[in-house]
Amino acid sequence: MLLKLSLTGIKSRFKDYLILLSGLIMASAIFYMFEALATNQEFIKQNATVKYAAMIFQFGSVLLAIITLFYIIYANTFLMSMRQRDYGLFMMLGAKKRKIGRLIFMETLIIGLIATVVGALVGVGLTYSVGQLLIGKMDIAPHSFQPFYIPAILITLLFFIVIFMIAALFNRHVLLNTPILKLLNEAEQPNSKKMKLRTILIQSVMGLGLIIIGYYLLSHMAQYQVAGLAVSIVTIFVGTFLIFNSLFSGLVQLLKRSKKFSEKQLNTFLVGQLSFRLGSLNRVLTMVAMLFALALGAITVGMGFSGITDKSVDNASPYDVVLQDPSAKEQKLLGQLTDKKEAIYATKKVGDKRYFKKSDFVKSPLYMLSFTASNMNAGKLSKIDPNNMTTKNEDDVWGNVVRTTLESDMLDPEIVSDKSFSTISAPTRNVYAIRLASFKDNKDTLKSLSQGISQSQVESSTYLMNKYVVYQSINGIFGGMEFMGFFLGIAMLAMLASILMFKILSSAAADKKRYDLLDQLGARHQLMKKSINREIGILFLLPGIVGVTHVLFGLQMFKEMIPDTYSHIAIPFIIFAVLYLGYYWLTVSLYKGIVLKK
Repeated sequence: MLLKLSLTGIKSRFKDYLILLSGLIMASAIFYMFEALATNQEFIKQNATVKYAAMIFQFGSVLLAIITLFYIIYANTFLMSMRQRDYGLFMMLGAKKRKIGRLIFMETLIIGLIATVVGALVGVGLTYSVGQLLIGKMDIAPHSFQPFYIPAILITLLFFIVIFMIAALFNRHVLLNTPILKLLNEAEQPNSKKMKLRTILIQSVMGLGLIIIGYYLLSHMAQYQVAGLAVSIVTIFVGTFLIFNSLFSGLVQLLKRSKKFSEKQLNTFLVGQLSFRLGSLNRVLTMVAMLFALALGAITVGMGFSGITDKSVDNASPYDVVLQDPSAKEQKLLGQLTDKKEAIYATKKVGDKRYFKKSDFVKSPLYMLSFTASNMNAGKLSKIDPNNMTTKNEDDVWGNVVRTTLESDMLDPEIVSDKSFSTISAPTRNVYAIRLASFKDNKDTLKSLSQGISQSQVESSTYLMNKYVVYQSINGIFGGMEFMGFFLGIAMLAMLASILMFKILSSAAADKKRYDLLDQLGARHQLMKKSINREIGILFLLPGIVGVTHVLFGLQMFKEMIPDTYSHIAIPFIIFAVLYLGYYWLTVSLYKGIVLKK
């Protein structure tokens, strides 16, 4: 009987639940995708570079889990508000509180199960699509890649079911401790208090001060690190709430007093609608603004990483490929490289020393990359003077360059004359160090060179460096971050949109009475539509403005990692704006369909 009542309750308000489910489905789908990409063991084993992306996706799972936890806690309050009047009526008709407690427990759990199962199924399709994109981007073999991965399914189901069980128990506890009259009438009670001017000013100053502290900590992340990040999140969140609570409340009060505004069209009704639920709106707008900032920030930073892969590869070494005594096949591939500068250095190994001829460095000076503390993202390319390589200085700069560039066993290098070199009793080996004008144009050849390297060559130190291998590692990290950032952003966008849509649409049934009254008083439908556009527009615009501001200042925390941090913001901002406007249009359309007579 209780199960039948639960299913009937869900069916009766399925459209409302669908809005909430959209955010939950997206969250569980992306959570599954992250887990499937992070825990696909056979795929990771067969593609060594995938392990870097796998670590990124595992980190993304943790981040998404934390955000989803807060989202479900918040969404849970909406589930309660939507059904509490029905539960109150059941109790008025004689139903026992214990039975109703079980009913709400079952309803919450059923909704959670539906969202998780559907989300996991959507996640399988998403994993396949994203996996193919990732395989293409990282230039790896698709062997053993499994979009449907049982361990990831189990982790997703376990995580979301546990969270929804906790939410269901919480709902049951709240219901059993809420008076019946409050359950029946809470939705009809105005949720606002008139604030004094002094209170508005104090809260505004405090909110602005806390936000400035948060921005300062974010811009000095290298100094304050994890502690700074934690404090900044708290200060920005609290500051945002105080700003909404003070300025939004003050703005509504100001508009109420302004005859020039209130006497125009249906503006008095518009202000009344906003002020009726001012208290709960402030909480919602704060949550939406923070999710907006996190979502847009995640997409922006993710796309920012895609633009720095090539720069990071260039900064890895002054040479694109370094080989010792290349084979005939490798010589052929080296001959296919275009626009290259080749240097050959003869070397002999005796004990713990490696000897080089000075004449080789005179003919082809050794290149090095140097970085400054103020600019770690762009290395300065310079030549080492061969005359400075015969003696060691305190820093042993040239020695370190030789060890890291022309050796694999990190022996002490010594530069000697041609005559001295010829007297050393040891076999001569030739190290080929090649610089290319364009890594991109020669990427396929470098890839072929890296694939032709055998384990014996690596162990015998004939293989020293190939920038393509560096590219794969960096691309694995940054490619993983790009995908993680984008899909984290999409998940959070779905969450914030469903919160805002649900808040607006959950009050539509009560608002319909007011719009019916306006219709009876002769208000034109065009004016009512305009009023709805403005009301919902304000609720979407305010968190959008605050969220964008948070992102613009928050990007400062990545300035050490991403050069030209703000040069990549146009595309993610446009993508996000289009999606956000789409949610606005959908909300307005649904709301009008409920409150206005056809």
